[in-house]
Amino acid sequence: MVCWRDKNRARRLLAAIFCSALGCSASPFLVAQIPQTTHSADNNPTDHSLATTIHFLLPAQPLGDALLQFSRQSGVAIYSSAALLRNLQAPAISGQLTVSQALSQLLRDSGLDFIVLGNNAVMIVTKPAVPARPDNPPLGSVPAIEEVRVSGMRWSLQHALQKKRHSNFVNDVIASESLGKFPDNNVVESLQRMTGVAITRARAGDGQFITVRGMGQQFNRVTLNGIELATDNIGREFSFDVFPAELIAEAQVIKSPLASQHEGAIGATIDMRTPRPLDGSDTLATLALGSGYDELSRDWGEKISAAYSNSFMDERLGLMLGFSHSRRNWRSDMAQSLGFGFDEFDINQDGSINESTETGFQRPGFLAYPVKWGERRRTGIIGTVEYRPAENFSSSFDFFVGDFKTPEQASYQTNNFYYPFRPGSVTVDNNKTITHFVIDDYFVEVAADPKNRRVQTELFRWQGEWRARDNLTLSTTLGYSSANRPEGGDTQFWVAGVPGARVEYWARTPVPEVRITLSDGRDISQLRGEELQVGFMETKGDDITDDSYSLELDANYLIQGELLTSIDTGIDLQQRIKNRRSYNTKNRCAYCEHPFSFGDLGLNPTDNFIIPDFLATQSGSIPRHWPILNVDKVFSALQAAEGRLINPREGQPYEQGYSDNVRAFFNPTGSSLIEENVKALFAQFNFSQEPSDTHLGWRANLGIRLVNTDTIASGAVNEVIRKQLIENSNNYELIRSDIILPAEVKTSSQALLPSANLAIELTADSVLRFALARTLARPSLAQLGMETTYEVNDGEQRLSRLGNPYLKPVMATQFDISSEWYISPQSALTFSIFAKDIEGFVANRVTTEKILGEDFQVTQPINNDRAIVVGSEFSLQKLWQNGMGIQLNQTFTHSDVAQGNSSLVADYGLENLSKYSYNLVALYEKYGLSLRLALNHRADYLQATTGQASRPEIVDDYRQVDFSASYQLTDTMAIYCEGINLLAEPRFVYSEFTNRLIEYEETGRRYYLGVRFSI
Repeated sequence: MVCWRDKNRARRLLAAIFCSALGCSASPFLVAQIPQTTHSADNNPTDHSLATTIHFLLPAQPLGDALLQFSRQSGVAIYSSAALLRNLQAPAISGQLTVSQALSQLLRDSGLDFIVLGNNAVMIVTKPAVPARPDNPPLGSVPAIEEVRVSGMRWSLQHALQKKRHSNFVNDVIASESLGKFPDNNVVESLQRMTGVAITRARAGDGQFITVRGMGQQFNRVTLNGIELATDNIGREFSFDVFPAELIAEAQVIKSPLASQHEGAIGATIDMRTPRPLDGSDTLATLALGSGYDELSRDWGEKISAAYSNSFMDERLGLMLGFSHSRRNWRSDMAQSLGFGFDEFDINQDGSINESTETGFQRPGFLAYPVKWGERRRTGIIGTVEYRPAENFSSSFDFFVGDFKTPEQASYQTNNFYYPFRPGSVTVDNNKTITHFVIDDYFVEVAADPKNRRVQTELFRWQGEWRARDNLTLSTTLGYSSANRPEGGDTQFWVAGVPGARVEYWARTPVPEVRITLSDGRDISQLRGEELQVGFMETKGDDITDDSYSLELDANYLIQGELLTSIDTGIDLQQRIKNRRSYNTKNRCAYCEHPFSFGDLGLNPTDNFIIPDFLATQSGSIPRHWPILNVDKVFSALQAAEGRLINPREGQPYEQGYSDNVRAFFNPTGSSLIEENVKALFAQFNFSQEPSDTHLGWRANLGIRLVNTDTIASGAVNEVIRKQLIENSNNYELIRSDIILPAEVKTSSQALLPSANLAIELTADSVLRFALARTLARPSLAQLGMETTYEVNDGEQRLSRLGNPYLKPVMATQFDISSEWYISPQSALTFSIFAKDIEGFVANRVTTEKILGEDFQVTQPINNDRAIVVGSEFSLQKLWQNGMGIQLNQTFTHSDVAQGNSSLVADYGLENLSKYSYNLVALYEKYGLSLRLALNHRADYLQATTGQASRPEIVDDYRQVDFSASYQLTDTMAIYCEGINLLAEPRFVYSEFTNRLIEYEETGRRYYLGVRFSI
């Protein structure tokens, strides 16, 4: 234990005796050391008795820091066990109070109490359960005291609840159960259990992006220890799957802005915090070893994490190091539609086409059945050094280095219905969906689609804090974060097939059915690799780097006022540079006319690999087995054809190097460099008043933030000269000018962002909050570039402008009101209502433009007019002393959207907004046994307003059930097991109607087991 004020040996001995009597797990420490003066201890003018009334001025802060300042202001020595204070928060204290009253308020809702050791000394202890008292206890007897200890899940939930309770803004918190043990395998999986939070999943079911109160990932900021994390995506959205959950101590979702907080989030700021070595904890080292099993891949992976935290030099120097590594072998079974075709039929057979009733019938343009698999490796290292050489100065250095690798193999059975669609018969429904057709003399295909996502993420942070005077604290924070994804040329989509097949199609929900019969009557599972003919081959990918630099200069001035307690002011500078280097195939249709088969070269480009139980939950006629195309073998065959086989386009043998047409080359017109420079000034005034007989207690902050953003978007353009039909194909290639010109657009914007937060203490157990703010979200960095892509097929000509450098920030005015009843330190009932008035939100708009004298459908992002988002959040957390507990929360969100000059109130509203979501968690923790069963449900939502075929894309309802259990074998050893997605819930996306498939994915169940050690 440590001490704030060393009075004499007798007092420390008294503290040790009391601690022993109460069952403390460690020796007492003196929390604060009052600097010695020329006065003797007994005559120190700052000493006060517990009944003395003085003016206290303590902001909301960690309990250890609050007790330190309390000791300085009161002159009272405080003894406590370090473990008792770990990660606890203290409320703000201001006003004329007795020393005893002030200390009681500091310890309120912490589960702690104090024992008087003398007139100027107290010891902090765990608040005991109240024992049954005999009517006439013997004189001088000491009743038995049962120590109520909180740890594991219950401690994590209590800590998170108390941090929310004492915050000065609207937020939710999730805390680790102990060093190196976060509640879920993935940070975002834990975040989804908060009110207002929903997630979207990456391939194989891992949580990747976060949505808060209906606002998608591009409207949220993600920080680590207050520094914004760079991302490997082309936009601003952060992929949580790259970050190991084991390295996190706490994650906070900040829903109401503060003037002192960086702008850029209309949804929320998600701040993850790593463990701090000087947080009052004892020396601690942990090691966890585990293994995971994937149901679909039928393979095992491993997990290992370790952490070490200690303090030195009388707790003036702290060191924390953490390491995590995991490997998962995964598989996904899928069905996909890529694009849709539109047709017209003479339904009533009157010899003419009625434009209103006999046109616009929709069917898949490209229907595929992919199986994808790979190995996913995630490694991370964190470190923190804290140094406090003097009472008025402290500094800290943090770092995170992460490496994420997920090479992906994919094999498809593909059906290209973009070829001239001439079915023998068709059936349609009332939604103009073609539900059944048969095509003869069809070219059936298989494809390979390997990818290789590799991400390196780094973050470094230094902070220095100097208390220049008792009421003035100055701080400086330097931050740097980077993300690098070298993926250029690592993504391939190569196709091969055979002609003369017969295909029959049925539009089923969720997965369409096809029956494929080869020309000689065989099933596709009997197709041999050497029969395949070469076809479409595309190689592409982006190299993405993201660098973010930040500097913060802040000042906090404490004021001895009746209401105004402090002023925060500062300057924030940030520069962000996102570089996207795009690589594309020189000629993806170099072999589109299927000029030869692999058998012509005596080669087999496939692997001898059988897919076990593909889409096992789906019955009916679905391809289950097909030749697995190997891109390396295919490319070797293309090289072997050079000089041997005739190129039908030239009538001559393929020249040496012709296969280079399917390699990826740097594409300057598809690349972009975005530089963003932000300068911000802020002032925030903090108020508080303690409750009295005449008024309620309250605390508030009122601030203003002035922001200037300068953006430079750089790229390259070249003119399209003409389009040229590809022989024996319905596709066209565009002929561009050889002249590539650099382009640059500079923009600047300013914003004034006021904010206010008010928390009223209605009773000792209830809080009423109000928040009002003006905030902004800058356009996604992906939306600021100049990249364009063309797609020209039979009957469809499309141009996609991926970016618009003239986009303006999205502005919003938002309001929150919440009521919180804290039933106990571990239980609470909360309800909140929120509203956001959003101006100029960015969405893709489809228009028609004349290009090369023809009509092209042009899709580009623009600032639409307005959106209104309103919603409510309900949460109940109740933990009982018998070990049982429940968590229940539900979020309801609604939006009205106005696009362009016409008002449209859609059923789904904004993209990524679910009308409702809920969580239900049942838990038990006692006698070393910890159990948790969790259900998460997210309602369907709009994935894209103008998706494929310019139709809305809907993600269906998703429900996931997870289970975890652990048992503490000894004080230092525990075993655990977990089950993820126990219901094997699939992901289903459709276009407007459920029988128009976009994507269906099954990921199966996952199981983990392992052991944890701690000392």
